[in-house]
Amino acid sequence: MIIGGMGSLGGAAAGSLLYGLATALAPAYLPTDYAYYSIIATFVILALVLAMRPYGLFGRPA
Repeated sequence: MIIGGMGSLGGAAAGSLLYGLATALAPAYLPTDYAYYSIIATFVILALVLAMRPYGLFGRPA
């Protein structure tokens, strides 16, 4: 919801897909000793999206 934008169903779907991919693929591509960094990867995605688009991916100003 935060990544996608308030009131945007398509943004919520895209945000959840992005979050799920980051959670699933980060442990696969990180070395086994650093697999727990996948949680940090999701917060990095959140921070990057909100830094570039404060209203979310498909959100719009109120």
